[in-house]
Amino acid sequence: MKKKYIIFLIIIFVVLSLFFVFLNRKYNHITKQKDDEIINICFSIDDNYVKPMLVTIYSLLKNNKSNSVFHFYIFTEGLKEENSELIKKFLEYNLCYLYDFIKIDTSVVSKGRNLYENEYHSGYIKDITLAKVLIPSSLPQNIHKCLYLDSDLIILGDIKDIYNITLDKDYIVGMVLDYWKGSFNSDYYCAGVILFDLDKWRGYDIDSSIRNFIQSKFFYRVRFGEQDILNWVLNEKIKRLDDNYSLVNDAKSERKYRYKHPYIIHYTGRYKPWRDFSDKIYDSYLEKTEVEIDYINKNKVGNTK
Repeated sequence: MKKKYIIFLIIIFVVLSLFFVFLNRKYNHITKQKDDEIINICFSIDDNYVKPMLVTIYSLLKNNKSNSVFHFYIFTEGLKEENSELIKKFLEYNLCYLYDFIKIDTSVVSKGRNLYENEYHSGYIKDITLAKVLIPSSLPQNIHKCLYLDSDLIILGDIKDIYNITLDKDYIVGMVLDYWKGSFNSDYYCAGVILFDLDKWRGYDIDSSIRNFIQSKFFYRVRFGEQDILNWVLNEKIKRLDDNYSLVNDAKSERKYRYKHPYIIHYTGRYKPWRDFSDKIYDSYLEKTEVEIDYINKNKVGNTK
């Protein structure tokens, strides 16, 4: 009996040792990363989009074939404490220890709402969504590049492939062409996935251009919020990314049938798969995310930050 007890203790010791070796390697992998090797990911959400964002993050992490290290920047007008804690615990449960919550002032865009909310505007686009145009100026100056992601995406490929795209020439951002053009005579881009060159953004003082546009007489023509703003202001300084980097899951989009293996699926529009309809791919990631959330809540998984 005593011998079995000793063997049991040895097994426990070995398992714990291996576990701590794994954690130590993971920690060293994170701490040894140079700033230019870390992938900066940005989201802008309110309390209603906490779980959808976690689904997007889960899909991103599970398809991180390059074992990249991420720094998540989460922009909000303010979240409920329980939601902030859930996000922290979820990230750390998935060994993501680099994250920051940034409270953003949306008054710049909210003042313009009365100017453009007309019979053409759907009204479901919120100030925090519009505020994604303010994200570059709200990030630390030592960050030179970031990738903004909407919270209604499923990432099926390694996000590093997109992050490593070079914005050459005078291109300030990289975006995927939208199938809808509206009143735009030139190419019109979707704002669900945006690769930012922050140095060029600051150098061209795009913040001032955006603020001037919001206060101009042309702002009344805005129909799709921040997406229209970026298309108006940046115009020819947008580099077209491959359609597969934001494949619209919409019946009106013919492009969704071009790819058998989509890289990113974007669930655009008012109706969403987590509340309005069923989608096989989304449901799969939603279910797995909810399993993790349930485990975190039941086991009172803590955070160290």
